[in-house]
Amino acid sequence: MTADQNGVFSDVWGNYAVLAYAPRNPSGVEEPSFGYTYTMKANPFVEEPYYDNNTKSNIYGVTYERAPVLAGMSAGYLFIDPAAVDDGDA
Repeated sequence: MTADQNGVFSDVWGNYAVLAYAPRNPSGVEEPSFGYTYTMKANPFVEEPYYDNNTKSNIYGVTYERAPVLAGMSAGYLFIDPAAVDDGDA
C-alpha cells in the first residue's frame, strides 16, 4: 500500500497477474523456467553474536546475498488488468 499527500491509500502493484512455470527440481539447463534465485558463494554468512546494551538484546548478524534472475521469458506471462470489468461499451 502507498499513501498520497492527502492520506488516501492505494495498491502499489495495481491490477496485474503473473503466470509462470518454475520446476521444483529442474532436470537440466534444457528445462524451461521463468526464473531462479541464485545464492552467492559462501552465503549465508553468520557473524559472531554480541550483546548490545542500547537494545538490551543479543545481536546475531547475518549476510545473505541472493540474485533473482529471469531465465526463460517464454516460461511466463504478464497479464495486465485481468480483473477488469467489462462496461459493455466495446
